[in-house]
Amino acid sequence: MAEKEQRRAGIKLTRVDDLFISEEGRQESAREKVLELPLAEISDFREHPFRVKFVLLQHVPGC
Repeated sequence: MAEKEQRRAGIKLTRVDDLFISEEGRQESAREKVLELPLAEISDFREHPFRVKFVLLQHVPGC
């Protein structure tokens, strides 16, 4: 039985979505994307390469 299960585990099936997507769609999904996130969704963690600082900007007359 173990051999049969190993053979089943080795079979890779194509997702239905992948069968009906155009080449352009495949290329678009592979491209890097830029997402805009609300600052509230960004959290700091140890050794984070970037720091998020909340700064209150005030309007200065004449600028």
